[in-house]
Amino acid sequence: MKASLYAAICGCLFTSSVYAVDYTGQDHWYIGYQMGTGTGHDRINGGIEIEEDFEHTNSQLTLGAVGKGGVRFEISYSKTYLEYDSDGSDEELAGWDFDLIVPFTQARVRPYLAAGLGVYKYEGTGDFFTSRDGNVGGHAINAGAGILVYVIEELELDVSYRYKRVSWEHFTVGGEDVNWVTPMSGLQFGGRLMF
Repeated sequence: MKASLYAAICGCLFTSSVYAVDYTGQDHWYIGYQMGTGTGHDRINGGIEIEEDFEHTNSQLTLGAVGKGGVRFEISYSKTYLEYDSDGSDEELAGWDFDLIVPFTQARVRPYLAAGLGVYKYEGTGDFFTSRDGNVGGHAINAGAGILVYVIEELELDVSYRYKRVSWEHFTVGGEDVNWVTPMSGLQFGGRLMF
């Protein structure tokens, strides 16, 4: 009985402490690091038709600023490593993302939505890439949802689900325009140091 009462009191204190702090981080800068994993596929159509699935891992270094209401603007450099299911080959994407993060609350646990744009290079090794100096450029549309957890004033943890769709530069095969897109999604985990 005493243990049950103690557990109930601790649960109430923890729950109230999670929502008691009104912390937006406004007027702070931060650096962050995220790692993630997920799946995606390349879709090429036009003069040729190809669709290949892959698994990916990524790492991302972020610099961000927090504005009014906890809204954040982030600039991130990320590397994504692709492993294709069909032949096990490995390729790499690298690029910059410019994202807006909008939290729903200023409590310790803050759900949020994210949206943004990016510029990427597909650093491949096949004949197609060597004829283009080893890489192909593209533009990305980013979206996501996640949870920020305020640990202490200088540290936040982040768990999110992110979606990215990269549209690569157009090229021709046999005189026909070819469209190439790479949609991918997955989970990301990371942290931010506020200053």
